[in-house]
Amino acid sequence: YAVMIFELLFPLLVWIKKLRRRLILAGIIFHACIYVFMMIYGFQIVFVLVYGLFLPNKTPVGWYEDIGRKLKWPTFRRSNVI
Repeated sequence: YAVMIFELLFPLLVWIKKLRRRLILAGIIFHACIYVFMMIYGFQIVFVLVYGLFLPNKTPVGWYEDIGRKLKWPTFRRSNVI
């Protein structure tokens, strides 16, 4: 029953900032386990990708900038963006 409760409450609880990261991580782990053990491949990939919609826009950009600093990639400055 825990899975059903998680799936039903996720859309409501994901909007609480304190719970968002934990719920998204739990959802990714949950769907990765379904991917591995139940072998429902395409279905689970879509659900994991949908979790990205719940992240703020700054998050992926911040990840890119953090990785870029470590690997010394060229970074985009706000003045260069149209």
